[in-house]
Amino acid sequence: MLARPGRARYHPRMALEVELATYRRLWPSLVQRHLGKQVLIQGDRLVGAYPDYGSALREATRLFGTNPFLIREVRDPEPVETL
Repeated sequence: MLARPGRARYHPRMALEVELATYRRLWPSLVQRHLGKQVLIQGDRLVGAYPDYGSALREATRLFGTNPFLIREVRDPEPVETL
């Protein structure tokens, strides 16, 4: 089990479920404010928006190390994901 600072313990398989749900919940406002940028999400919060993936990744690794985080480009329309 992994632990996030200030959060209950969670199972590793759930690592990005919270971050993906946060992205979906924030998507309408992200499109208005950060379209085309890379957003960094950790847990249930938006950490920041960055002009490119490299900038977002540097900040994510500085802040979170190997703990889970999500970096995703804000697009409209959002691409359909298939498994």
